[in-house]
Amino acid sequence: MHRTASALIVARQFDAKAAVMLVHSFSPTNKGFSDFEAFAGLFNAEAEIGRIVSAGMFEGMPLFLGWCAGDQRFRSGDDAEQAGKL
Repeated sequence: MHRTASALIVARQFDAKAAVMLVHSFSPTNKGFSDFEAFAGLFNAEAEIGRIVSAGMFEGMPLFLGWCAGDQRFRSGDDAEQAGKL
């Protein structure tokens, strides 16, 4: 909840048109997604991995929620080192 409130507060501070609370997961099994899905449900939003969904309006500010899965190549030493050379 704190992360979502922060997204709304910072969006207002920067005069943004919308707020986004994005979870960037590097879990190979998307651990925690079921919790995120339940959280999104509190806003009547249907969470989906790799998709941004509307969570409604808050004092005139649109809020979007999203879960993105990180590329697993960046979790291993060799591939992460090679990726840094790109």
